[in-house]
Amino acid sequence: RFRLPAVALSAKKEAKETKEAFSNKIRTFFGRVYSLFSLPFGGAGNFTQVDQGSVGVVLRFGKFDRMLDPGRHQFNVAVEKVMVVPL
Repeated sequence: RFRLPAVALSAKKEAKETKEAFSNKIRTFFGRVYSLFSLPFGGAGNFTQVDQGSVGVVLRFGKFDRMLDPGRHQFNVAVEKVMVVPL
């Protein structure tokens, strides 16, 4: 088998990390742009926070749709309701 020298492997790893860092910056930028434009139109209400030791239950049109793990989640306020249930 052919193996790349350690220098080539570290350069490849560095290129991957640079690409991931750039991707994270792009996602952060577009997330902030989305927040700025969605807030005037009621966008502040379409996020919910599920704390540790709890789960979120999403009801769509009043029927069970999915469970949410702890963290921040986005949902559609027009058709979904989120209930946070402590464990």
